[in-house]
Amino acid sequence: MQSSIVMSRSPSAVLLILAVVISIGCTRRSIGVGESLPGSGEHQHRGGLVRTTRAQTDIARAALLVETTPLPRTQKQSLLSGINAEAGAIRTQLRKESSAGEIMAALNAHFFGPEGFAAVNDLTAPENVSVSAVLDHRRGTCVGLAIVYLALAQRLGLDAHAVATPVHLFVRVKLDGRARNVELLEGGREIDDDTYRRRYRIDEASIAAGVFIRDLTNAEVIAHLLSNQAVALSKEGKLDEALVRYDAALELAPQLVAAWYN
Repeated sequence: MQSSIVMSRSPSAVLLILAVVISIGCTRRSIGVGESLPGSGEHQHRGGLVRTTRAQTDIARAALLVETTPLPRTQKQSLLSGINAEAGAIRTQLRKESSAGEIMAALNAHFFGPEGFAAVNDLTAPENVSVSAVLDHRRGTCVGLAIVYLALAQRLGLDAHAVATPVHLFVRVKLDGRARNVELLEGGREIDDDTYRRRYRIDEASIAAGVFIRDLTNAEVIAHLLSNQAVALSKEGKLDEALVRYDAALELAPQLVAAWYN
């Protein structure tokens, strides 16, 4: 099963951990806002990662700016142009007066079709937590796939957001007042909230507290990406770099329990 975070405790236990760390603070060392790592780029310290993410309205651009290995400007622009072209290709299949439901159907056919994107489960491989690699190789974890799906959806004018469970992200699209969930790891299959609650054993307290099963902002999705990148960096032994990203993730999304736990 795809995991967007590394965590073995129950949602109730995680909610308790979150309440404790928010109320009394975390005891691990915190990277200073202006503290950067040797050889890192302008965005590769905590404050830079946070400011860069908050300054972006385009989730794809935000994700490319926080790659663990900074991308050349020309490469970033090429990847963004590719996303624009994909959105344009989907738009050409639609009538001018297409409904939001028809736009979503066209997006899903493109995204999950033969030339679309596939899911992978390994968070420890650096290429699996890189959105540039997702775009280049057409595969990624639930977080990387969510970012690309949202980038396309937002370009097509859909009201789409990522939604978090304890170990997974899916996408929710709102159509005429009705929410439709898109399961990124199962070919876009629609799964209702109750099924996600049962599948991931999510209790009502964590939902009421806004920890799980709610629409995430773009910045909160990038926080999940940063947390995943930190997992991969930790596996490589790059603990200081991992800590920078965990701290940036927490500043962007204080309720991101994975970053507190890890």
